[in-house]
Amino acid sequence: MKHASMPRLALQGFALCLSLLTLHRPALAAEEGAPARTILLVPATQPLAYTLLNESGVSFLFPLVATATHLDSREKAKVLNERLAVDPLPLAASITNKVIERLKLLGVSVKVLEQVPRPPDAPDDIDYDKIATASDAEMLLHVYINEVGLHSTKFSKSYLPRLNVRGLLYRKAKKDYPYDGEVLYGVDAREGKDWAVLSDPKFAYASFEAILADLPGVRQAFELGVEPVANRLAEQIHAALK
Repeated sequence: MKHASMPRLALQGFALCLSLLTLHRPALAAEEGAPARTILLVPATQPLAYTLLNESGVSFLFPLVATATHLDSREKAKVLNERLAVDPLPLAASITNKVIERLKLLGVSVKVLEQVPRPPDAPDDIDYDKIATASDAEMLLHVYINEVGLHSTKFSKSYLPRLNVRGLLYRKAKKDYPYDGEVLYGVDAREGKDWAVLSDPKFAYASFEAILADLPGVRQAFELGVEPVANRLAEQIHAALK
C-alpha cells in the first residue's frame, strides 16, 4: 500500500481546515453583525392631551402680556382637545406599529409587551428593570409620545404641528441605555438633522381660528408625521444595536 507523501498530507489538512472555516464563517459573521435577537417593546400610549402654545415675541418683553398669553393658550388648548376628541387619532397605535414594521424590516425581532403596569397620571413612568427582569429578552424598548400639539414660536407668526416621539432602549445585562433619543416633527425640526422631520408648509396656521376651521387638516398633519418619525426612530435604534 502506498503512503501519501508529507506535502500531500499537509495540503489535505489545509483544505480540511479551510472548508471548516468556510462553513462556520457565515454564522459567525451574522452573529457579529446582527442586532439583539429579540427586543421587548413597551408600546406608546395615547397622549393625555394635545398642547397649544403661542410664544409671542412681545410676551418676552412684558411679563403681564406673557401671563395673559399663557392663560389664553390654556383655554384654547382646552377647546382644541374637545374638538379633536370627537374623532380621536390613534397616534399611539400607529406609531408603535410603524416602529415595529421598520425594525422587523431591519432584521430585529420584536415582542410587544401588552400588559404594562402604568400610573394613570403618568403612563410612561415605568420601572424598566422590573419589566426586563420578568422577561428573557436582553433588550427593552420603550416608545412614547413626548408631546403632540400645535406651537407658534416667538420667531413665527404661524402655528405649526408638533409631534415629538422618544425611544429608550434598556439593556438588562448592563443596566444601561444604548439608545436614548427623540425624533422631532414639525415646529421643533431643523432641516438636515437626523433627529428631525419637517412638516409640510401647508400645515401652518395663522391663528387659532384657522386651526379650528381646518381640523381635518390638523389631523392629517399629525397622521403624515407618524410614518417618517417612526421610521427614523427605528433606524436610529437599529444602529444603536450594532
